[in-house]
Amino acid sequence: MKNKKELTAEQLALRRKRQKNDIVRFFAKLIMMIAVGIVTFCFIFGIAIVPDDDMRPVMRGGDIVLYYRNFSALRQNDIVVYRQSENLHCGRVIAMAGDTVEVTAEETLIINGSTMSEQDIFYKTPAYENGITYPVTLNSDEYFLLGDYRQNAKDSRYYGAVSVNDITGKIITVIRRNNL
Repeated sequence: MKNKKELTAEQLALRRKRQKNDIVRFFAKLIMMIAVGIVTFCFIFGIAIVPDDDMRPVMRGGDIVLYYRNFSALRQNDIVVYRQSENLHCGRVIAMAGDTVEVTAEETLIINGSTMSEQDIFYKTPAYENGITYPVTLNSDEYFLLGDYRQNAKDSRYYGAVSVNDITGKIITVIRRNNL
């Protein structure tokens, strides 16, 4: 009988040791997952809340966007998150380095002498009275960004060309916060 009790005590001690090891392993994995998450969302991806309706109907104020920070090159029609006047904005790439942009009094967008016909844009593109003067030729590290809601968007017509250093990332997906 004594051997059975001693054996049982040894088994209990072994069981407690295994439980402690399981708990330690769980917290080690949890800390590792948190560290990977922090690195991922600090250096590779970013999350932002769309501040206004400048990109309506594609994005609305309050929507959440996931963007890729390590973009190598942007193309026309890419949608990006950028910083102007200490605020985040979202905009569509309309023109790139070397392009010449003009917005006429007739609310027409002209790039490199060609009138742009944008299928997904439902608004005319007015020039702002207090905005930049046209035509604008972009330098090697600049982009011309416009919001899809052309009537009231604060974009390159207001701020001027956006430097590549002010672009935070290229938008990957939009989560409609209004429908959650």
